[in-house]
Amino acid sequence: MSPQPTLFPIPFYLLPFISYLLSNKTMFIEIENQRINYELAGAGEKTVVFLHGWGGGMAGFRGCFNVLARDFRVVNLELPGFGQSAPPARPFGIMDYARIVRGFIRTVCAGPVHLVGHSFGGRIALILAAEHAEQIEKLVLIDSAGLKPRRGLRRFFRVCRYKFMKRLAERKLIDPKRLEKYGSADYRALSPDMRATFVKVVNRRLDKYAARVRAPTLILWGKRDKDTPVYMAKRLAKLIKNSELRIFPDAGHYSYIDCFWECNELMRAFFLN
Repeated sequence: MSPQPTLFPIPFYLLPFISYLLSNKTMFIEIENQRINYELAGAGEKTVVFLHGWGGGMAGFRGCFNVLARDFRVVNLELPGFGQSAPPARPFGIMDYARIVRGFIRTVCAGPVHLVGHSFGGRIALILAAEHAEQIEKLVLIDSAGLKPRRGLRRFFRVCRYKFMKRLAERKLIDPKRLEKYGSADYRALSPDMRATFVKVVNRRLDKYAARVRAPTLILWGKRDKDTPVYMAKRLAKLIKNSELRIFPDAGHYSYIDCFWECNELMRAFFLN
C-alpha cells in the first residue's frame, strides 16, 4: 500500500490572493466606443469602485480590491489609455475621463457606489462626487491630484527657459529633442498620442469641484508624498466639509501600499459605518 501524499500547507497570508484568483472575473465593456478592461469580485450589498493613478492599471489596487472583496462587491477598472483598456480616440481631458467612468458606473454597478481614487483617479473622483452626487455614496481620496499647486521661483525660471528653448526649436535653431528634458517623468514615458491627453489633464484645476463635494469623504495621505505634497491634503480637508483626514508619517505618494493594512482597515470601517 503506497503512502498517502502529504498536503503542502498554504501560508495564511496567501489565502486571500488564492481566493481572488479563483473568484474574480476579468472582462471588457464598451462605454462611448471606449473599450474598458475591468474585474469584479465579492458579493456584498455595497459596491466599491477603484480608480488608479496615472500610468497605473488594475494591478495597482489589486491588494485593496482583494481585501475589501470580503465585505463588498468590488470593481477595479483600467482607465482609457492604460493597461488593456483602449487609448482615447482623441486627446482626452479630465472631464472626458469623468464622463466615461460615470457611464461605466451606470452600466456595471447597481445603485450609488463607494468611490476610491488615487492621484489621477482622485481627479476623476472629485468631479463625479461634485457633479453627480446621486451616484457617489462615499468617497475615498488617496494622495489625490487636482488642486492648484504652489509655485516657487525655481519653477518660474524653468518655465521661462522652456518657452525660450521652444521658440528656438520652432525656428529650427536647436534640436527639438532638447525640449524633452523639461517634461515630467510621467510625460516622457508616454506615447506621442497620450502626451496631449496628459497636458490637458494636469492643467485642469479642481479646487472648485472639491468645495462642492457633499459625500462623506475619507482622505488618506503620505506625509512624504513629493508628487502631491501634504499641504494639498490639508487644503482638501478644508474644502470638503464632510471629510476626515489621515496622514501616514512614513508613507509616500502610494500611501495605500506603504501602509497597506492600516489603509484597508480604515476604508473598510468607513464604508461599513
